[in-house]
Amino acid sequence: MKRTKNTLGVSMGIILILLFLVNACDKGTETLQASVPQITTTNVSGIASSSAFSGGTITSDGGAAITARGVCWGTNSAPTIADNRTTDGTGSGSFTSTLTGLSPNTNYFIRAYATNSAGTGYGNTISFTTATSSSGNQLAYFGQTPPGKTFIPFAREIIGYRDHSEITFSPDGLEAYWSNRTSIVTSKVENGRWTAPSVISFSGQGTANFYDDVPVVSPDNKKLFFLSQRPIPYASPSRENIWYVERTTTGWGEPRPLPPIVNSIPGIHWQVSVANNGNLYFSATNDSARIHISRYVNGEYTQPEDLRAINNFGSVTCPFIAPDESYITFCKLVAGRGTVYISFKDTNGQWIEPKFFSQILGPTSFVTRDGKYIFECFQWASAEILEDYKPKN
Repeated sequence: MKRTKNTLGVSMGIILILLFLVNACDKGTETLQASVPQITTTNVSGIASSSAFSGGTITSDGGAAITARGVCWGTNSAPTIADNRTTDGTGSGSFTSTLTGLSPNTNYFIRAYATNSAGTGYGNTISFTTATSSSGNQLAYFGQTPPGKTFIPFAREIIGYRDHSEITFSPDGLEAYWSNRTSIVTSKVENGRWTAPSVISFSGQGTANFYDDVPVVSPDNKKLFFLSQRPIPYASPSRENIWYVERTTTGWGEPRPLPPIVNSIPGIHWQVSVANNGNLYFSATNDSARIHISRYVNGEYTQPEDLRAINNFGSVTCPFIAPDESYITFCKLVAGRGTVYISFKDTNGQWIEPKFFSQILGPTSFVTRDGKYIFECFQWASAEILEDYKPKN
């Protein structure tokens, strides 16, 4: 019996050793199967004297989790993570990087990188030259090359592609705001560079998802208006209402809804626009899409009025009002498709017949406060095209 037990003990020991070896081989096979990640480098944009934007897109994780990613740069033609680098989280997908601490008028080489258990993979090399320290205009509009009178994509490497909410800039051009359909995203100039895009402090906080959307800064730079499904006592849940925040010495204050005299209009949706005098233009969909104006008188909003001269043109939405109220752009909806029109006021202050303006993927428009550019669906063009639509007499 003792001999049998010993034999069984030896056999069990051999089995355990074999199981260990098989498990070790499996793990070794897993390690051998993993390869370094594959990644592409995002084109450089927003080039200033000491900063720039780039990023990367991980096209393959190599069969193992991505533990680090970012962009490395230097004056040598093949920078690595041993050189300067950003650290932009983990995981696959695309990311944006902000390169800082650059020297003016210097040629740099950059490569995106991604690291997993098998090692670090690098993207294609891109070279660029920083602006001279006196070229402050390099900061304007993320340093993008100004467009002509034909719409072209705007800063896709930084803000991606949107078809719902237009980008809007503060009057001084130093802050940008847009939405990702759930939260408001911002980037601004700090210390001579644009910051990496991030959700603004008052939007999307905690676990609540308020669906903050379509931000716009007032012409006096003191308020930011936006739509939100945040709950308010006098409105039904999951309904969009117009909210705003006021600028403080430290940033934006707490969000507040506009009074019931405005938000009681049923079906408020999409873009809000503000004139120099505080008059508020917005659209609402009840039986059909219509544009309303609530005048700002002695610090109070008045009962919204139907903008009949424009609404008689059809189902219309997404107004942009010129700061001096001399023209308005809006989207006319026909069979679910949007077409942008423009109307000017005549010498008697009456809206003239709207003219076809453009037909692109998004319904919202925004003209920068310096009057230089018009944005539609995250494409932009020179605002000189507006002159082509002005009445000749």
